[in-house]
Amino acid sequence: MMKKTLLAAALLSTVVPAWAQELEEVVVIAQKRESNLQETPIAITVMSESFIQTNRIEDFRDISAYTPNMVFSSSQGFSLIALRGVGLNISNLAGEAAVAMYVDGVYNGQTFLYGVPDFDLKRIEVLRGPQGTLYGRNSTGGAVNIITRKPSFDPELDIAATVEEYERYRLDAGGSLPLTDTIALRGSVVADKQEEGYRDNPVLGTDQDKGDVYSTRLSALWQPVDTVEVQWAADYLNEDRSSYVLESLASAPNAAFISPSNVGGFLVLPNPALGGLSLADLFGLEFPVVGTSAEYDPDDKTWYSNESSNQEVESYGSSLTISWAGEGLGFKSITGYRDASLDRRSDNDGTDLTLLHLSAYQEAQQFTQEFNLTGESFDDRLEWIVGAFYFDEDARADFFFDLDDFQTTYEALFGLPAGAPLPPGSFLAFGPRLKTGEGSPYPFLDFSMKQSSESVAAFTQLDYAISEHWSVSGGLRYTVDKKQVNRSLTGNIAGGILCMNDRESETWEEGTGMLGVEYALSDTAMLFAKASSGYKAGGFNPGECSGSFDPETLLAYEVGAKTRLLGNSLQLNVAAFSYDYEDIQVNRYINNSASIANAAKADVYGIEAEFVYAPTAGLQLDGGFGFLDSEYGEAYFSDPVLNDDPVNIEGNRLIRAPEWTAVLGVQYSWDTRAGLFVLRADTSYKSEYAFDVFEASLPNQQSLMQDAYTQSNLRLTWIKDHFSVQAFVENIEDEVYGESITAVGTTGSVVGSFSRPRVFGGRLTYSM
Repeated sequence: MMKKTLLAAALLSTVVPAWAQELEEVVVIAQKRESNLQETPIAITVMSESFIQTNRIEDFRDISAYTPNMVFSSSQGFSLIALRGVGLNISNLAGEAAVAMYVDGVYNGQTFLYGVPDFDLKRIEVLRGPQGTLYGRNSTGGAVNIITRKPSFDPELDIAATVEEYERYRLDAGGSLPLTDTIALRGSVVADKQEEGYRDNPVLGTDQDKGDVYSTRLSALWQPVDTVEVQWAADYLNEDRSSYVLESLASAPNAAFISPSNVGGFLVLPNPALGGLSLADLFGLEFPVVGTSAEYDPDDKTWYSNESSNQEVESYGSSLTISWAGEGLGFKSITGYRDASLDRRSDNDGTDLTLLHLSAYQEAQQFTQEFNLTGESFDDRLEWIVGAFYFDEDARADFFFDLDDFQTTYEALFGLPAGAPLPPGSFLAFGPRLKTGEGSPYPFLDFSMKQSSESVAAFTQLDYAISEHWSVSGGLRYTVDKKQVNRSLTGNIAGGILCMNDRESETWEEGTGMLGVEYALSDTAMLFAKASSGYKAGGFNPGECSGSFDPETLLAYEVGAKTRLLGNSLQLNVAAFSYDYEDIQVNRYINNSASIANAAKADVYGIEAEFVYAPTAGLQLDGGFGFLDSEYGEAYFSDPVLNDDPVNIEGNRLIRAPEWTAVLGVQYSWDTRAGLFVLRADTSYKSEYAFDVFEASLPNQQSLMQDAYTQSNLRLTWIKDHFSVQAFVENIEDEVYGESITAVGTTGSVVGSFSRPRVFGGRLTYSM
């Protein structure tokens, strides 16, 4: 069957209701069954197929821009998502996400698996607030549902070609092919190549932040009868990029002089042996003094490093979903398997010295199984679900740190001739490379970790309509998590073998639940109030030889309203919430390793609002805002750069928890004999937020703050028959913000990686 372009049909689905001044119904699966968004008592941001296509939603950066109280960071290949200030802040397999991610109902565990399938999507749902009943472990902050397009029994073909600045070329293709009346296939492929990087490295004469991405997905649908549906899917992703550029932002002149956990302060100290020059002067390094802002000049795209940073992600997986729908009953089985690896080499000191270079390899294989039984009883007044969930994962991480130039810097520091013995007691009296048995003239540090995780859970939720207006809901989930770990930490610094094949295991058990009440004011307005809880499993740090960190828990209280007003032309949803957040897992960078420790607690309060308004024919306004007030309770941590006595972080805001977030979009469509034109402009704003628990409460921590920023986009789309053409400019302000900023004790410095600059581009789409 011939059809208009996917983009045209998608845009018309939002434009036509505007002409009618009436918004369409939005269906979600937030409660593990289909329901109307306006009748679902959860704060949800929904991105439809049309929104994804129009706004080029390619990753969680884009999702974050359109979601109140959401911040996304990318750190060394890991996706770090925070919702309402609750998230993950560590880039190794020790930490698990606080925002659970599901693709077609399959849970993804490790956050380097969080690449968004960014083509051939039906819908994205962002659920804010703890989802401990239906989504379970690691959903203290919320959950993200990504729903791909299913095979169709009508032939379909969609092809899109995109060209943008920095020599980036992208091809997307997807289509459905019916084989019989009961079997259909769907395939999609993405080839994305960027030949010019966003930043230049004059040391090596190369550019950085570029690379290739290739992904493909194949699915098959079998419907032997009307009540049974079997869907199989498989996907593959390969990403090879010279990315995650770490730039040195600051060094600490007041850092401790020499210690095993901090040897970096001497880089900017005057050295009598060098005639009063510092080592930074000797090697031509320029550091801003710690305590100044970590602002980034987008016009200065230079980055100084003596080694390129590269990473390769490879991931493949498969899933099988079996659904049966009977009279008042439904059953679903979701089986998933995923295997992924992350291999990277990075210059973690952010300079043209080999002070801290990292080779890291991480991999994970996971198997998941979920069973759901749903039903309706008592004349459909009671809707219920019972289910069981199983998760099994084997993961491995190997880290090797090169610290070669510490030998040179110490020789210069003490005024020694090259190769001379170091002073007695110096912790850099390097021994042999004990892990391999080979001698090493340079300092190094290795650590490795193998971890197996197993989780079993059972859950239920009931929703009962007491009367025409009043409904109550409640749910319970019980989870058992078990982890086993094998850790080794070796090197020729301060002790050689610190531990070898250290084995530990822990088991955690937790109950989570939800209790709520809803009141229907009318057919187009409802109020809700609820209490819900979330739980995130504990774990083990790879850079330590013993011990574990505890689970974190969250109890939330929330009230909200969902309304359709002004003749169904205005949709306005609001929510207010309060969190009691206990045993928070926070990131600390100590002794070369990013590790997790438990803070005491935090109090979080906030409000959110989202709206869609179609006031006249062809005109649509949409957007929202979030306000967040968060404070840590009493907890003591040492600054990794200054290595001072522990300080109390009480009163500081949570990490990546801006006080204000906002987004506003305006879209106007007009039809002509030449075709349909759609003009869209949108802008998003995030106020200042912190990358560290100290929140500028120590002298050097201002460098770990991200200033407020605004980014705006402009798009013009022309649609005619099977074709559409879009011209766009993204990040009009050329505002570049920090995606990850870290204090590194080893070098006594602050390093960071940053978002992409302004880009212009165009896209041609064909469908039939």
